[in-house]
Amino acid sequence: MKLGTVILVIVLAAGAAMLTRPSEHSFRDHVTRQMTYQADGLFARMRLRGQIDRTLAGTTYRRRLLWAEIERDGEVVYTGVFGHWLKRPEPRQRL
Repeated sequence: MKLGTVILVIVLAAGAAMLTRPSEHSFRDHVTRQMTYQADGLFARMRLRGQIDRTLAGTTYRRRLLWAEIERDGEVVYTGVFGHWLKRPEPRQRL
């Protein structure tokens, strides 16, 4: 592969990542959709707004060059790239 092709691929991938980096608003929509999908029954849906607010409380949106991160208590819990939010695995507890 020629050097020019490699550089072009890198520039296109970086540009695509920067242009499709999810916003803080899209994270709120993502959490709302996930929790609404998991709510069973009328009473669960009535309590949903409070649960969503408690879930989002204490989170911090961090915009990186090519991606975005959601932090809670200093730990990255979600990573956003190419228009999608990915849940990070739970950190292992040390004994």
